Amino acid sequence: AEIIAKANTIASYLQQYSIYDYDETALREGMLDGLMDATGDKYAEYYNAEELAAVFNDYDGNFYGIGALIKQNLDGEVYISGVYEDSPAEKSEKGTEVVITVYRASTDETIECRAVRDKLKKIDVEYRMLTDDIGYIQIKDFDDIAIDQFTDALATLKVLGMKDMVIDLRGNTGGLLRAALGIIRQIMCKGVIFSTEDSAGEKTLFECDGTKEFQGRIVILTDGYTASASEIMTAALRDNGMAVSIGTNTYGKGLVQDFFYLSDGSGIKFTTDQYFTPNGEAINGVGIAPDIEVEFDYDAYMEDGTDNQLDAAIEYLEK
Repeated sequence: AEIIAKANTIASYLQQYSIYDYDETALREGMLDGLMDATGDKYAEYYNAEELAAVFNDYDGNFYGIGALIKQNLDGEVYISGVYEDSPAEKSEKGTEVVITVYRASTDETIECRAVRDKLKKIDVEYRMLTDDIGYIQIKDFDDIAIDQFTDALATLKVLGMKDMVIDLRGNTGGLLRAALGIIRQIMCKGVIFSTEDSAGEKTLFECDGTKEFQGRIVILTDGYTASASEIMTAALRDNGMAVSIGTNTYGKGLVQDFFYLSDGSGIKFTTDQYFTPNGEAINGVGIAPDIEVEFDYDAYMEDGTDNQLDAAIEYLEK
């Protein structure tokens, strides 16, 4: 009550004496943003109704755009991580309505691409055969649509002759916990996936019944942007003896956030749990060290597309 009274007094002073025209709605939302910022939880956020709806619309996989994948990594850097196949961004059609200016650090040049917005289906999972018996599945995000896409990828690769599998989680900063569980339970043996501990110290165990255990060997590719749900998957398969990881140390986000909804359609998100690997490790701020460390050779990739980490995974499986 004291804080609300103080806020009303401040608003009254602003209305009477400020020389600036300000948006009262923005002022109120700014107070709520500040409330979440002051918790010290870097993952805590306030969303107005429109922002919250946009967050959850993204999870269903349908959106309008040009097919350029723009991501923000955990350090706040924004970059284009790729484009969808056969999308306007890939075609860069001339004479269309959207102009995108792209800076390429590798060549220190700025280029302009033109594209038109269209209805697109988000692709979270891409796959292909690497050899006659080694399949490759890349999981870009853990959204709801990723579960069915992973199911389709797994079934298709098995028909094509996959015996062993490479799962690429590089650059995957996480997503929905339920999506990660839905994917892990399609391939993991019987055992603990991970456990959580909430603010009251109550622990919850998440397990797999092993009825869909993948019978081949698995290599997981990781890097410094493999985080959160991706780390849960990496640790679950590694600790249960189903996979080895190749690449570099993961990010180290061992915290779980949850959404809470407010009566006007707005909502908040903040950290509610810490999670632990099947071996009982707390990885927050530490990450997961790879079983086989291979630094990514960026120069070789830019020169001729060589992916030395993927090559190391193939070599490991072939031996």
